[in-house]
Amino acid sequence: MIDAGRFDALRYAATCLRDSFEYVRMTYPAKTFNALNPGMAFRERYMHRQVDRLLGQMRANEKLALMSHNMHLCRAPDAVAGSDAAAGPGGKTDPPLGAWLAARYPAEVFSVWMLIGRGHDSQPFPTLSKTIREKSGTLNTLLGEIGECFGLPIDASDSRARLLTENIEIMHDGNGGVGTAIARQADAIFFVRDVTPLRA
Repeated sequence: MIDAGRFDALRYAATCLRDSFEYVRMTYPAKTFNALNPGMAFRERYMHRQVDRLLGQMRANEKLALMSHNMHLCRAPDAVAGSDAAAGPGGKTDPPLGAWLAARYPAEVFSVWMLIGRGHDSQPFPTLSKTIREKSGTLNTLLGEIGECFGLPIDASDSRARLLTENIEIMHDGNGGVGTAIARQADAIFFVRDVTPLRA
């Protein structure tokens, strides 16, 4: 006999599997960004539900750590230049998970962006480069002039943090870049100048 808690967990797992297949059905045939957007919105709502469920199971003193890439945990998507040009997290209709959390818990979210300088990564897409190149004038390259690996708290009220409060290009995987003021998005930066692929 399956108890109620175990049955609820199995039902939720089955729902997750169903939603994953639905995301594939919606996105894989898409030939344009506009066709991709409904699936991107569906996926972001799915992540909202997943996190909401976890938060509902936590005790008052517990913390939840989330990791993502490509803007899913972006706190202020409206402050990212060109973020509405393609099909990003939320598909132009739903907030990215980070913005959704920041709106619900404005004083409780601590966000850290990991930035890299140069090297090679393990991204799986054949159309994107695995070689990470430095680009002059980006925040990544400027941080690389400071040191090899470090954490940097962001205090927007500190006059020394002026660079972090202004729009600047920030490079990410596949040598893509976004323009934003990092102080609008994060409370700290973790920077690694030289990166290598994942090792077994």
